[in-house]
Amino acid sequence: MLAAYCRLTYSLCVIMLETTQSINLFLPIIFTVLTSFAVAKAFNRSLYDYAMRAKQMPILRNHAPKRTKNMKAREFMTPMPLFVEGVSSVKRISEVL
Repeated sequence: MLAAYCRLTYSLCVIMLETTQSINLFLPIIFTVLTSFAVAKAFNRSLYDYAMRAKQMPILRNHAPKRTKNMKAREFMTPMPLFVEGVSSVKRISEVL
């Protein structure tokens, strides 16, 4: 259940190995955990994905949109970017803004 719902894989296998103290069960545990992980990934999101969406946390996608996938940085950046140092004066910040 933890492998499917929380997407715990290797750490869950190690925890189960330590609690059972039987090395003979390690391969069946790995097979079971990876199978449940694959089935759950096909049907739903993990608990942590739901929690991040509920808190409206910004997340990066695993893939770029098709129209920007092969775009180079020089195509959308300005050749002379404006910047401020870590510690700047109010005058410099107002110049940049």
